[in-house]
Amino acid sequence: MTTQELKNIAKQNGLELVKVNNIDDAICGFKSFSQAQELADKYNLNVVLIQAKQGSSNYEDKGSMTSAIDVFEQYKQNENFIFFTKGDAEEFQEYEINEILEWMKEDEASESEITTFLKDMNEVKAKIESLTDNEFIAKDIRNEHFTDVLTKEDVNFYNEKNNVISRIALM
Repeated sequence: MTTQELKNIAKQNGLELVKVNNIDDAICGFKSFSQAQELADKYNLNVVLIQAKQGSSNYEDKGSMTSAIDVFEQYKQNENFIFFTKGDAEEFQEYEINEILEWMKEDEASESEITTFLKDMNEVKAKIESLTDNEFIAKDIRNEHFTDVLTKEDVNFYNEKNNVISRIALM
């Protein structure tokens, strides 16, 4: 398929066109894997995984994909994260709120610090309570930061450790 044909498909569907291996073009920017698969079937294109260093405009073709990127598995491979999925609210309450609250009281944290901590942790707990089977929240144990709600499978994934972005694309 020509570059112009790919540009037209991308434009018609609100997607973007990127360079792969400095030679080829690929369509990406999908909202879901099923959207990518439907367009691939419609236009006889291949669903592939492309990757690039963050900030680079040139991607590398990493081969065919038959499903979305397993974001949950990618996070699990990094020992700097712990995870909360549907049904983990009680565990979160016990270890991330109650236990830390006790430590804060032992360390004589101010009422303001405790109030702020409880407000922040209760917001995270509320998100955990409303997770679906296909969602999770990760906590980076290096800086105590919680991610937003993430889907277990997605069409884009940023690997912080390797500074690489992976995307589902059509070629």
